[in-house]
Amino acid sequence: GDSCRSLIHSKGYTRTAEMAEGRTVLDLGCNNGYGTMKIAERCARIVGVDVSARAIDAAKANHGGPNIEYREVEGTHLPFEDGAFDLVTSFQVIEHVDAVEPYLREIRRVLRSTGQVIFTTPNRSIRQGCLTLRRGRWHITPRNTLGLITVVRIAARRRCR
Repeated sequence: GDSCRSLIHSKGYTRTAEMAEGRTVLDLGCNNGYGTMKIAERCARIVGVDVSARAIDAAKANHGGPNIEYREVEGTHLPFEDGAFDLVTSFQVIEHVDAVEPYLREIRRVLRSTGQVIFTTPNRSIRQGCLTLRRGRWHITPRNTLGLITVVRIAARRRCR
């Protein structure tokens, strides 16, 4: 249940922190800021954004730091200049997104040309046990690994226009 999910999230943040060494990072869908704080241990600067004012308030209250900034965003437009980030992370978010192409287009826009993106999402192919994923109010489009790769490739082919 929760302990299995915590281990999965923790491993993702640890690996991402290693990749974020010295970089400017956008954590898209930061929720309460726990993962943002973990990544901040290694990066130069990180901005955590979320559509939930409540989540951003919790992040600011509990997971701040000298190289961390939190912002509430409206979701379809990110308030950053083109090419502002070396690395964009979006953990456990894409399954909540109804219109994936605008989401990917904004990621591409704020990412430097040499930047990287890291997505995580529950894998519906292995959802038995601790990874129970229900389609519904919050999980709009549960995906398996191939489904996520396909969505991202199609958007990249269309150049996220």
